[in-house]
Amino acid sequence: MAPQDHVPPITALLAGFAGGIRLNSLDPKVVAAGQRCLLDWLGCVIAGNADPFQRPLLEYARKCGGAPEASLLGTGEPGGAEIAALINGSAAHLHDYDDTYLRMYGHPSAAPIAAAFAAAERSGCDGSDLLAAVIGGVEITCRLGRMLGYEAYQHGFTPASQTGVFGAAAAACIAAGMPEDHIHTALGLAGAMASGLHCNGMYSAGLVQIGAAAASGVRCADLAQFGASANPSVIECRSGYAQSRTQAPIWDDTIGDQNAHYEMLDIMFKFHAACGGAQAAIAASAAHAARPSFDSDALSAIDVVVSPGVKRLCRIHTPRSGAEAKLSLPFAVAAGLAGIDTSSIAAYSEHSIDLPVIRRLMAMTEVRASDDIPEWETSVTLRDRSGRAVTEEARADSLERDDAKLWRMLADKFGKLVGPVIGDERAGKIIDAVAQRRSAREIAVLACTRPA
Repeated sequence: MAPQDHVPPITALLAGFAGGIRLNSLDPKVVAAGQRCLLDWLGCVIAGNADPFQRPLLEYARKCGGAPEASLLGTGEPGGAEIAALINGSAAHLHDYDDTYLRMYGHPSAAPIAAAFAAAERSGCDGSDLLAAVIGGVEITCRLGRMLGYEAYQHGFTPASQTGVFGAAAAACIAAGMPEDHIHTALGLAGAMASGLHCNGMYSAGLVQIGAAAASGVRCADLAQFGASANPSVIECRSGYAQSRTQAPIWDDTIGDQNAHYEMLDIMFKFHAACGGAQAAIAASAAHAARPSFDSDALSAIDVVVSPGVKRLCRIHTPRSGAEAKLSLPFAVAAGLAGIDTSSIAAYSEHSIDLPVIRRLMAMTEVRASDDIPEWETSVTLRDRSGRAVTEEARADSLERDDAKLWRMLADKFGKLVGPVIGDERAGKIIDAVAQRRSAREIAVLACTRPA
């Protein structure tokens, strides 16, 4: 880690990192992490594009037209590379089921993989180059997110798009086989396009800003190739990207080191279709429900303790919609206690919210923030009418480190998300295609065909 009065050439270091990504020189665990991110992203995108909430963006894509360079995954429709990145990048986050990197307080894969996939479809590169682009883009997003820390999020910026645009630009360049100097320029251009506000989260705009980061990544790569120019130190310069987002960026000389720890190994995959801040609350509540003596009818009060950051993130007490339920700790606890299948996107609906048992459990739930609890830990205490109290704790950042087991878990999640859209047979073929490092074009053929 660099002294804080020493500012490394972050933009150049990241360009060198992206330009030096070679799949055959990476740790197999990093390669496996890239495949996990790609599979999870594909599942979220295909399910997202099938949701009615995505309709305005799909109508926009149809209006734009353009050369059929890439696929709007799960729809059977083509679009230009930028448009495909916009649509697929937004769909990746539609159900808030996409992966999370907790140190950046955001979603590291949605925008970079959308750019990588669209650029890879257009260029026709092989599956190894696609995977290199995925790894490069996601890792740059994670490393930049770690450098900025939590302050940018506190100021209202959305890391998935604000930081994701840099990863998207790098990913698009890698997929197109561009040299390091072009990548450096593309990263500079990405600084001009970094945008996105957390307050947009409940609206289509919350999806558009992530998709726009992906589309901007493709655009930055194209502009760099055509000779556009940009500030070569846009991330670290005075009044540049980093210093405009936080007063204390964690400058890091190793940010471009190929041999440094890969942050994407610490990505958290979701197995409950809700905000990352709600994952531990669901797990703790499900642990209560699994006790043989558990009786929801005997409860008189439910006390939930989380960190101030998680309480700010999951700020809705009584949700009115499925989207709000994903950001509601009382709903998360009630759903966990009631045995609702929170891995299903259908669980987050007005119907679930209005179930009498859910209403009753939410009404007796009190959420409190404490500086004494670790950032991603949740404590759920149930009190019954006799005054007896039982506590369960869970952590969202307790990561599964068994690669084979995690792949099986993600494949099962993928099948549940994608099977209803394109059929179980094609869902299985996509899982195999990702495992076998097939190209974007090969995967897209499978992902864009609806069942008869």
